[in-house]
Amino acid sequence: MLNSYSFYFVLFIYLFLSIYFGLLFPLFISLVSAYYTIYCKWHSN
Repeated sequence: MLNSYSFYFVLFIYLFLSIYFGLLFPLFISLVSAYYTIYCKWHSN
């Protein structure tokens, strides 16, 4: 019983982290790239 509980807990943690990073990582990358392009355009002029 303890093994199955820990298995489901680890599975829940894994799913939560995969969804969390799957949603947050591309958003973070797009924000950084947008900030970088705006910064470069601002300083090139």
